[in-house]
Amino acid sequence: MQKIVIIANGAAYGSESLFNSLRLAIALSEQEPRPQLQLFLMSDAVTAGLRGQKPAEGYNIQQMLEILTAQNIPVKLCKTCTDGRGITGLPLIDGVAIGTLIELAQWTLAADKVLTF
Repeated sequence: MQKIVIIANGAAYGSESLFNSLRLAIALSEQEPRPQLQLFLMSDAVTAGLRGQKPAEGYNIQQMLEILTAQNIPVKLCKTCTDGRGITGLPLIDGVAIGTLIELAQWTLAADKVLTF
């Protein structure tokens, strides 16, 4: 089974970078054989992990993350990045957790592919 780590940095709704990374993650999760996926959000992408998003129109990042976490795909938010934005203690989407750079380093070393957005 192929192991793929996706690292996203773009803001939840400020650009389409995060949206595109999630689109790809969902598409990959639907492939056979299904790869082992892991998603690590850094920089402004960490705000995507917050519960209660209600975008006025267009895509919904929270729903996309819920699709992935419902499939037991690990989604981690960079702790340094959440601390820097003052959101570490806020409620997260179910299945989303705070992660560390050490975890990302371990994921990276174990991965067959690392994709960055």
